[in-house]
Amino acid sequence: MNELIKFLSNHVSVIVSTILIVLVMPLCVKAKTKSRSSERGDIVSFNERARQFWSWFGHNEKKIDEIAANRLEILPGVIQEGLSVFGGNIYFQIGSNREFTFAVEGERERFDLYNQLISMAPEGVKKKWTFFPCRQPNNNDLSWGIGGVEMSAADVKILISKDTEGTKFNLGCFHPAVAGLKSEKDEYMSYLLILEIVLGEVGVSDYVGYIDCLSKPVTGMIPLTELLPVLKKSVEEKGLEYDVRKPAAMTYFRHKPGNGLKLREDMVYGASRLPDLTMNYFEKNNPVYDKLMAFGVEPVFLTVTNPGSLREEDFIVYLKEMGLKCGDITVSGNKICEYVGYSLGERGRGYIDLMLYDKTSFLNHLNDVRNMDPIIKNGDVIPDVEVYMQNLKKDSPIVKLR
Repeated sequence: MNELIKFLSNHVSVIVSTILIVLVMPLCVKAKTKSRSSERGDIVSFNERARQFWSWFGHNEKKIDEIAANRLEILPGVIQEGLSVFGGNIYFQIGSNREFTFAVEGERERFDLYNQLISMAPEGVKKKWTFFPCRQPNNNDLSWGIGGVEMSAADVKILISKDTEGTKFNLGCFHPAVAGLKSEKDEYMSYLLILEIVLGEVGVSDYVGYIDCLSKPVTGMIPLTELLPVLKKSVEEKGLEYDVRKPAAMTYFRHKPGNGLKLREDMVYGASRLPDLTMNYFEKNNPVYDKLMAFGVEPVFLTVTNPGSLREEDFIVYLKEMGLKCGDITVSGNKICEYVGYSLGERGRGYIDLMLYDKTSFLNHLNDVRNMDPIIKNGDVIPDVEVYMQNLKKDSPIVKLR
């Protein structure tokens, strides 16, 4: 692991010539209990925390600009002070020309959170700063040091093969300096970081499947600098768009229903942008759920009865449309929830998964029939449906919305 730490350190020092400060180690920003909950014990919503952060940023903008202009490494610590309103670790990079890039570090759900945070930035801040919700692709021939050896992106060799699903690409990676590290974990983490720098975090998340750490070069390998255009061409040849700025695509799944009558236990089919969050519901631990709650984001699902005994395919369309409508709800100009996915149950029920940036505003909004009716509307008809809400954690309280 010492070699890996040295690699990270050298990587930072090399890139600093083009990027003011690159911070790849986590900022352990631990939330204080008092700043996370109200006097009633409710969590402070993500949107409220975002407002607190941008208020702090506005009050400290002059100091931040001065530190950035002088390229002082104290800047990450200053930003950490403002980001302390959020729970969990925050990863970010500060670039030249006021570029601020968050890093999702493999937690794909953070892409939406950081997009939401960026969208709430005051217009004056947006005019001066450029924000990104994750690391962006950089296909230049970058160089760095690892294990005392200088290397460049062109020196890393890549073997490309399609995975069994044909939707992602498995990569075999080789460089003698990386292959000489003490453990496979160190090798893997080194290649993962290198790939995220070149392809961007979303590029790795959405288009890279298995990463194989090779002990020697093999026939058919290409330089890492050629990987991005090859992947982009392969994706576009399928009639798809290679886009590293979009939310995660839907993952489709099937589920064996349980024998109980509880909500969601009859789920048989569905799709989700965050499948781990969806399936965590049926497991004893809820890591994605807990991480989101730490940020003030509440994962919930709506239970919807089939309006008018729609055919299965029509009911699925109805659930999707209802989910998208929920995702479009704004209060005071800000989104209050994110549509994550849907699923179909056996007992005439459907489920819509949402991440709530402000649960109180969401409930207040839908408790008004003038707002609820357009959400449940099917074509020109307002059907007779029942709608319930429950946190995406077993045995959570059930709230009837309609």
